[in-house]
Amino acid sequence: MVLKISIPKPQSAYSNLKAVLVGALLAFFAVSHASAHPHAWVSLSTEFIINDEAQLTEIRQRWLFDDMYSALTIDGIYQEYPDFQAGLDTHGESIVTYLASVNYYSNLQTTKNLVEIPKPSHWLLTTVNDRQQLVLELHFTLSKPVDISDPFQWRVFDPTYYVSMEHETIEYVTISNDSTSECQPELLQGDPSEEQIRYAASLDKSQQAENGLGKYFAQTVTVACF
Repeated sequence: MVLKISIPKPQSAYSNLKAVLVGALLAFFAVSHASAHPHAWVSLSTEFIINDEAQLTEIRQRWLFDDMYSALTIDGIYQEYPDFQAGLDTHGESIVTYLASVNYYSNLQTTKNLVEIPKPSHWLLTTVNDRQQLVLELHFTLSKPVDISDPFQWRVFDPTYYVSMEHETIEYVTISNDSTSECQPELLQGDPSEEQIRYAASLDKSQQAENGLGKYFAQTVTVACF
């Protein structure tokens, strides 16, 4: 998605993801009459790592941020930091710190349990497309591996639906499998009701949705192994 807007010069780096998004969106709404949630977009890629004991041990995410958020943040880093890479690292740390407070917008569920999402064992904020877009990588090494004989579900979403987070197609979901089992991912789209769609459409940038709205629009990745 490409949003053709004018981005104002930011005054400083921001301390968390939503603060930056809100600042960027001020420019968007100055030139647009759009009012519906969501107001920002992240394109997702997910890789599941399965060991030779048929256990899910790690989940690797890649978040590609939309043009508007990327443009504002990259411009701010150039202005704030003499060393661009050092600025990326500092800003990335602030994003990851914020995401910890919202469980990294991530949910892993087996048929029996909700699996705890640990602190990332690795993260990296970088740029692609000639420094035009931001990418955040998050690697989660599970503290207790998950037996893949039990199908599992993976969901990544903002509970307020302020940010839309989606895999574009099933090709953006991959499995690195060292076991003898055959594993098949499936990507299911959200299924909001007409009432929920109307409610999301009624919210402007200054309005906070009920916490939980996002789950109705969220995709679900299911993985079954045989």
